[in-house]
Amino acid sequence: YIQRITIGCGQSPLRYCPSNNVTRGEMAAFIIRAKFGEDFTYTQTPYFTDVPDTHNFFKYVQKMKDEGITTGYGDGTYGVSDPVTRGQMATFIIRAKFGENFTYTPTPYFTDVPSDYLFFKYIQKLKDENITVVSGTYNPFQEVPREQMAAFIGRGFIGMK
Repeated sequence: YIQRITIGCGQSPLRYCPSNNVTRGEMAAFIIRAKFGEDFTYTQTPYFTDVPDTHNFFKYVQKMKDEGITTGYGDGTYGVSDPVTRGQMATFIIRAKFGENFTYTPTPYFTDVPSDYLFFKYIQKLKDENITVVSGTYNPFQEVPREQMAAFIGRGFIGMK
């Protein structure tokens, strides 16, 4: 909140709602605010049919696409209201920090993330960078609550431990 990455889930009274799941739209706002703040340029023509230019997450989703952080679902939609999974979140954070070309530990850290898994390299890099501190299993299909998203953003973008 102090870094202006989140505005919370309610203003009067101010609330964060740590156990609420993060949507893909909210996640886009968190990542883009962490990387660029609120003042950035973005493509004005909508990329995704489910995120018109009147949507409150429009500029963040557009910037995610502009930066190569997301490609959407491949069907012309982004899934702005869908909950984000831990696998997707790892991919978005690592792409935001490193793009697509980066080194990572090739031996799996997690028993539930084999080397042929779609998001393997991103989850590995998340662990390499100590953005995730779990061991054993990662739970890549689990939806991300706001409290976990805060920890990932804090470790990944503002140097928290």
